[in-house]
Amino acid sequence: MAGIGLLELILMGIILVPIAIVVMVIIFSSGYRKKEEPTSNLAPCPDCQAPVSIHAVACPKCGCPIRPAEPN
Repeated sequence: MAGIGLLELILMGIILVPIAIVVMVIIFSSGYRKKEEPTSNLAPCPDCQAPVSIHAVACPKCGCPIRPAEPN
């Protein structure tokens, strides 16, 4: 039994290369889509970047004021 000839290699390339290109396009296009940011009640602290509630007056980690306290 002889090895793979040049004609067989060319035919395999003609068949396999387009399939590989389609697979790569599908894989890479799904990975590069911009992910939607989930709506969250957290925002980064301006000082330490820790997640802080958007309703917080100060960061619980470092104490940095987030917004002025609302008068009662």
